[in-house]
Amino acid sequence: TLAEKPGRKVVQSGEDMLESARREAEEELGIAAVPFAEHGKFYFEDQHCRVWGGLFSCVSHGPFAMQESEVDEIIWMTPDEITARCDEFTDDSLKALSLWMSRNGDNRA
Repeated sequence: TLAEKPGRKVVQSGEDMLESARREAEEELGIAAVPFAEHGKFYFEDQHCRVWGGLFSCVSHGPFAMQESEVDEIIWMTPDEITARCDEFTDDSLKALSLWMSRNGDNRA
């Protein structure tokens, strides 16, 4: 599932990608004190941007506290649903999904 792509920010000075993902999940969604799994790093480049990304996941059953200035809504989607609506996602997000799929195979949720 994907929750509004939290953590799509620049890693702060002195912070690693995992720390950034945890901080952003807490700031934007109210997710705290849960373990995060690391699924690898990726690089994406096109004529508009360069992204050095890290892919992480966590499980939280809420409650969620959206940061209104950052998140309009949470939409839970499976990888298949994202793929079917790929024109709604940025190319670097689709690269991250491809990494997720290659690492998780049939575990698609």
